[in-house]
Amino acid sequence: MRNYIITLTLICFFQYACGQYPNFWLVSKNGFLDFNSSPPSYVKLPNGFYTEGRSTDLHYSFIASKLNGERRAFGSYYERDRRSGIDPILCFNKGYDTLPIQFSIPNNSIPQFASLSIRSSIPEHLAFNNGNLFQTVQYDDQVLIEDRDGIMRFNYVNDTARLDHVGLYRKIPADEHEQLVFRDDSTFYAMYIAWPSDSAIFELKYRIYNLLGELLDSSDIQFRNKVNNETNLQVTWVISANRSSQFSLIIREGDDYDDLNAYFFKISNDSINLIKKHFIAKSLNNPEIQGACYSPNDSFLYVSYHNGAPDYQTKLERLSIHSENQEELLSLGDYDVLKSLATAPNGKVYFHYHKENEIDVLDFIGQIDYPDSKPELILNRFFDNDVYYSKSYYGGFEPTTIIGIPQLRFKAKQKNCRDSFISCFSYSDEPFIHFNWELFTLDTVLVESKKGERVKLTPPKTGTYLVRLNGQDQYGKNSWCWLEVEFKKPFNFNPQSTNPRGYCAHNEIALHTNYQKDLSTDILHFTWQFGKNNNIVLTAIGDSILPVFKDTGLFDLKLLAQLNNCTDSIIISDYLTVHSGPKPGFGLSNDSLCSNNQILITDSASGPVDSSTFIWSDGQQFNGGGVHTRTFEKTGNYTVTQQLMGGRKPNVCQSSLQKSVHVMRGLSQNDSPNLKLATVNEPNVVTLYWQPLKGIAEHHIYKNSNWTFSAKATDSFYYDSMANTNSTSYQYTVLAIDSCGQKSGLSNNANNILLFVENENNSVAHLTWNAYNKWPNGVKEYQLESKLPGSSWGIIEGLSATSYSDFRILNLAVDTIYYRIKAIEQSGNEQISLSNEVATYTKSTLFVPNAFTPNNDGVNDVFKVGGFGLTSFTCSIYAHNGQLVAFSNNPDNIWDGKSSVNLKDYPAGAYSYVIKATTVQNEDSILTGNVVLIR
Repeated sequence: MRNYIITLTLICFFQYACGQYPNFWLVSKNGFLDFNSSPPSYVKLPNGFYTEGRSTDLHYSFIASKLNGERRAFGSYYERDRRSGIDPILCFNKGYDTLPIQFSIPNNSIPQFASLSIRSSIPEHLAFNNGNLFQTVQYDDQVLIEDRDGIMRFNYVNDTARLDHVGLYRKIPADEHEQLVFRDDSTFYAMYIAWPSDSAIFELKYRIYNLLGELLDSSDIQFRNKVNNETNLQVTWVISANRSSQFSLIIREGDDYDDLNAYFFKISNDSINLIKKHFIAKSLNNPEIQGACYSPNDSFLYVSYHNGAPDYQTKLERLSIHSENQEELLSLGDYDVLKSLATAPNGKVYFHYHKENEIDVLDFIGQIDYPDSKPELILNRFFDNDVYYSKSYYGGFEPTTIIGIPQLRFKAKQKNCRDSFISCFSYSDEPFIHFNWELFTLDTVLVESKKGERVKLTPPKTGTYLVRLNGQDQYGKNSWCWLEVEFKKPFNFNPQSTNPRGYCAHNEIALHTNYQKDLSTDILHFTWQFGKNNNIVLTAIGDSILPVFKDTGLFDLKLLAQLNNCTDSIIISDYLTVHSGPKPGFGLSNDSLCSNNQILITDSASGPVDSSTFIWSDGQQFNGGGVHTRTFEKTGNYTVTQQLMGGRKPNVCQSSLQKSVHVMRGLSQNDSPNLKLATVNEPNVVTLYWQPLKGIAEHHIYKNSNWTFSAKATDSFYYDSMANTNSTSYQYTVLAIDSCGQKSGLSNNANNILLFVENENNSVAHLTWNAYNKWPNGVKEYQLESKLPGSSWGIIEGLSATSYSDFRILNLAVDTIYYRIKAIEQSGNEQISLSNEVATYTKSTLFVPNAFTPNNDGVNDVFKVGGFGLTSFTCSIYAHNGQLVAFSNNPDNIWDGKSSVNLKDYPAGAYSYVIKATTVQNEDSILTGNVVLIR
């Protein structure tokens, strides 16, 4: 029982011309099942369906179908001893005699076939549509000398089996699963599963063809995230649904491939989506699928599987597509095998049950009559020794797809969002004459049941529902099919009823709908369109609106509503009557003014005005049109409303218009801006920053008590570009003027910091500066900063005084040092004020001694010079006869009194030197003189 060789027979359906429905199903090479009786009987053929020599390793695969009103059979056989696994295609007539096969190659560019075979090792790759049978085939290309894959269309013409070439594949490896699935009546998917190098990822690749074989679309879909992220995956079975566009994959998963799971996929027009996952079994020992098929209505998946040694226990389970239900139907013991699950033409699921004991081999056919849950065995030893049996091998029928049986089909949908029902109608094949419809929730709770060819089912609320159709033919045979339908409960709405007396022009009209939400997820949009003389004159959006009509007369209304993806509308003629009324209007001389100032109100109303009144929010009132004035003593925000009455009775109209006025206190000498900062950010520019007061029209800036500049009201800064920041410290103040012309007091003072530097004998830089004046809380500290040319500023020291002496000049040995002061505010706004930048320039210096004593006492042993500010240096020493005795470019070690050749001491005496140097100011200098060597 270790190795099971799967045999294959595809479903056959025959129809007599008399109109009865005797169902024949080939299950072996010498016989078929006749489903006219119950249970079906096994009928032997007078002759086998092939005449070649038999082999004990023979497999067979047959498809039977109604073609052109007569029953025909297409099939193939496989003999390992003969052609190394190639499956020749055969075609049989009514008497099961072999018919000649005619190849139709419409395109001359397609190469001729050397041999052609059905890929029977994978049974899922066929489809039936409109009397045509589509099958994937494998053939040898005479030109390319290699196997290719294609799609053939089978039909029957003049006692000839005709195979029309439909399309070509690329070469698909034998271990990949392949199938054809019709998407609709005119297109079908050709799908297969590919395994890249990483076995954790598998791809479902599909090609969409029309019935003429033209490629419409192709795509590769990775299912790592849709299926499983584990490293070990193995697809062991691919099952196509009988009638719906869905299929299932049974996958072995886990570290040791010891888990069995079923994945259900649905094919839509533009995608393939995972809709459910079922856990079949966990932690099995080398589990193996024995058979799988969909129920007749594609609502359940039947799966037969067993675990490995030592017990080989077999189980049959039924998985629900629409719920989490999972039932164990059978559990078999050692060496009992249940396989060959298939949906037969009579709408029942049949299986082959194989049992071995010490004496005999028993074979049964079992049936599952949907919706009964328990299988039953109905035929014993139906093969009649057609297949060789032994303890290590058995054979049996393995049909996988219903071909040619009458189809139960229907459509169910909510036509538009205004319908409170789902419209259902059947377009099934002729045999079905009685129809019963059932409406279920997704958890299979029955909502409603009706009979008839066309019905209306009424769901109670928005949601997704299942519609099930039970069809029955004249012989009482039943079939089921399901459809999932989205339903949206209609949203009832009506606009507010029209005022019988009508409305007035130039007035807001309060309108709203009476819509009540059913769901918290409702996204509802209302659009109101008011029309007159077939023209839209006003549009408003919202559940509640306040439109204002300028014209008079009768107005039509079109109210459009959109809820999620549903739309609806209401059209009401002569919905609104708008009468002529006074049009309000007035002007204010100023809408922002200071207390004790006067405002001017000018009436500009038009239309039939019988009375006009201006009412202020503090109670003051003026009657009549024309011009009115008012003076405000108190500050605050005021509103003034113009109320008008006018029009003919009984349709006297009232209209109004409202405006606001802001009254400010106004500036006084007790108010003053806050001058936050005066700083030098760039040479000869002083920048001022201040905190402005509210309601200011302009600012005046004073420099050394002289009015300098008027800044705009929105400004809070000023750049004084006329300042000489290297010679003068300026005193600044700011004054504010409001819109009433009233002035504030002067702000606090602020001055720029002026920094001076004095160089004393190239040894010290004396720095002095004026104090910053004046932050409210004073200066926290003055930070003295310096930098060398090409470098950044660095802090020397934080000071409270306004002077400092820098003694670093000699040590720095550079020609230029820059300085600046940074004043930091004590608290408050934490402002920083910078001074001007100053520089001190040092002069290069060289000190040459007149004698040295090279006696190794550690004092004055070498001739050297001192100085700073030099960028290059050389010194040459000469004897009295002009001989060069030493040369050096190191001022710290010029000569030790020895010969550089033999290191002998030169005698005491006077020697001359020549020094050449370049200063940091890039000046060249030559210095000559004498130095005395003393011993």
